[in-house]
Amino acid sequence: MAQVTCSFCGRDKKDVDLMISGIHAHICDKCIIQAQQILNEEVKTKADVGDTPEFKLIKPIDMKRHLDAYIIGQDEAKKYLSVAVYNHFKRLSQNTLDSDIMIEKSNIVMVGQTGTGKTYLAKTLAKVLEVPFLYR
Repeated sequence: MAQVTCSFCGRDKKDVDLMISGIHAHICDKCIIQAQQILNEEVKTKADVGDTPEFKLIKPIDMKRHLDAYIIGQDEAKKYLSVAVYNHFKRLSQNTLDSDIMIEKSNIVMVGQTGTGKTYLAKTLAKVLEVPFLYR
């Protein structure tokens, strides 16, 4: 018979008060207590900081106008990108507890040949929104 040990800390079943078994893993009462303390700390930290960050939210039409001032052509890309970024920040700033409306997560992929302005679009949009982490 195989020795039952905690999958997290490696303690033997005989060394703990309680061992909970899953399909392919086990967890002891000491690891559960430690995990609960971590969860409590995370919840406390999030409550202190607040769940909804504040952004300088600009309407998609204004984002596109800003992009038009710096980028020639690429009108379809500027429209799609402006709407996608607006919806992204709207979703992030939405307080899910107070609203019955949930903005669905969406992704955008920018594909094209080298030198077509993909990075420049993102950098220019990041300047107007004042978010340097928008592009990577």
